[in-house]
This record gives sequence, C-alpha cells and structure tokens, in this order.
Amino acid sequence: MFFGFLVFGLSWQKKIANPIVVDLWQELPEPAKKSAPLPEPPPPPAPKVIPKPPPPAPVPEVKKVVPPTPPKVEAPKPSAADIELKEKLRKQKEEEAERKEEQRKAEAERKEEQRKLEAERKEELKRAELEKRKLEEERKEELKKAELEKRKAEDEQRKIEAERKEAEKKAELEKRKLEEEQRKVAEEQRRAEQEKLRQDEEARRAEAAKRAEDQRRAEAEQKRIEQEKLRQQQEARRAEAAERAAHQKMIDDWKAKIQARIKSRVVVP
Repeated sequence: MFFGFLVFGLSWQKKIANPIVVDLWQELPEPAKKSAPLPEPPPPPAPKVIPKPPPPAPVPEVKKVVPPTPPKVEAPKPSAADIELKEKLRKQKEEEAERKEEQRKAEAERKEEQRKLEAERKEELKRAELEKRKLEEERKEELKKAELEKRKAEDEQRKIEAERKEAEKKAELEKRKLEEEQRKVAEEQRRAEQEKLRQDEEARRAEAAKRAEDQRRAEAEQKRIEQEKLRQQQEARRAEAAERAAHQKMIDDWKAKIQARIKSRVVVP
C-alpha cells in the first residue's frame, strides 16, 4: 500500500481555500477627510565598502542652532466607516493569522506524518532487507542441501548403475546357460517327439490294420447276418405262404361243404 501511495502521489495536505470577504452597502458612506498616510519605514541601506578616510582636518567650532518648535496639529478624528474598515482589516488579519497558524499546524502534522511514514518505510525496508537476507541464506542452505542430495543421488545412481551392470552380466551368463539348457532340452524334446511320431505312426498303422481286420470281420459278420436274416425271411415267407395256403384250403373246403349243403336243399326247375 505504501508503494502504491508513492506511485499514485497521494496528497497528505488538505488545501484550504481562502475565504472571500464581501461588504454589502445599502448606501454610500459619507466622504471622510483623508488622513495623512503613515510614513513607511525606509528600507535598510545596502552595505557599502567605506574607504579608509584621511586624517580629519581641524573643524571650526559651530554654534548649535535650536530649531523652533512646530505648532501642534490635532489629528483628525476617524469616522465610523474608517473604524469599521479598520475593524474588518483587523479581523481579516486575525483570520489570516489563524489560517496561517492552521496551515502551519497542518504542515507540521503533515511533516510529522511524513516523518513517521518515512521511518515506517525505512523500518519496513530494513525488515524486508533482513527477510531478504534470511530468505537468501535459506535459499543458499537449500541449494547446499540440494547439492548434497544431488551428489548423494548421483552416488546412489552410480552404485545402482554398477549393480545393474553386474546384474546384467550375471543375467547374460544365466541367459546363455539357460539358452544352452533350452537347446539341450529342445534337442531331447525333438528326439522324443520324433520317437513319439514314429511310435504314433506304428500305432496308427497297427490301428489301421486292426480297423481293417475288424472291418473285414464286421463285414463278414454283417454279410452272414444278412444271409441269415434273408434265410429267415424266406423261411418266414414260405411258412406264411403255407399258412395262407392252408387257411385258404380250409376256407375253400368250408365253401364247398356250404355249397354242397345248399345244393342238396335247392330244387332246380
């Protein structure tokens, strides 16, 4: 706020306008006799360089002449307008003196306030300088700590890098060893797979031969079953035909008996 006041130029003094005094006259005053003006005091003489005078010459004695006393002149009595004007002038002088006294007091108060503000500003600047120094020292301390932390981190990083390289070497050796073992295992697995394929091929061949034999036996059995079924069907058809023939013969015999009985009872014209 103080720097803002300095920038925008805040005025600390209140300007007091001089009052304007106006006299209102209903009628013009009577002209008064002008009093003789008071003689103004002569201005102080300018200092002059006085040369060193020569030695004085003898001066003849001169008798003192006493001037005659001038006759007493009575001063004219001031009129009411002059008295009133003098009173107003006196009041104006008193008001002017009071206004000047107020201005002097206001100026003194403004100077005192300015002095206080200046002292406060100096104190604030001093505190700001101390705070700045403190912050600078803290920043330097933090920079030192940061530098130490950075060095420590770099040492840790170098240590970690060395451990990582060592671990990578070990991992590379382990990888090579593992790859060698994997190659061996893969070779053994390939051989095992080839042996398994050979065994599977032999098993498939034996299975195919077995299936072919089973198929041949199944076909022969199916053929035998079909022949047996055909023989049974033929026998069934022959038995059915014989049964139908016997049934038909029996029906025919009963038909012939019925016809013979009917014929024996019928008289033909």
